[in-house]
Amino acid sequence: SAGGMLAARTLKGAWEAGPVAHLLATASHQRILLKASFQTPLAKAPSLRAGKRVIPGVKTDTAGLFWQFDVAGLEPARPHELQLIDAARKPLCAPWNLKTLPDPSERVSHFRVLIYTCAGGHDALLTPDGSLRFLSLARRRRLLARALSFQPDAVIANGDHVYWDLRRKIASRM
Repeated sequence: SAGGMLAARTLKGAWEAGPVAHLLATASHQRILLKASFQTPLAKAPSLRAGKRVIPGVKTDTAGLFWQFDVAGLEPARPHELQLIDAARKPLCAPWNLKTLPDPSERVSHFRVLIYTCAGGHDALLTPDGSLRFLSLARRRRLLARALSFQPDAVIANGDHVYWDLRRKIASRM
């Protein structure tokens, strides 16, 4: 995802997540795609406020736990304030900024990218001797906070922290 504002705020404990369980975002120079999951199902569609625009969510499961949002026509290389709101237009979480990438035709003087993969699985997944199979979540958060302190213009993340844990029975009970 472009920028690191959400993660940085979350790691510092200043961002209020409310009922939001996960946010997975990606951005181009003119578009933001966001997937959100909630701790309990939502009966009515939430919306994403992007500046003055309001984009209705599209449900991606049958229960109403998972929603996606597509915001097109954005200005490049600019932070956009986002906030999830419920059907009554009340905030579901605190707002955050996500920056779009520069226009591909623009010549930028500097662009810093943080790229990482396989940040590890759930802390409940132990080795046969009872020790953690992966770095602890607390240690991974400290590493990410340190990487974000270099203020990357974009963050690219892939691996178990995005998808694998969701398919493990032991992790789904936590």
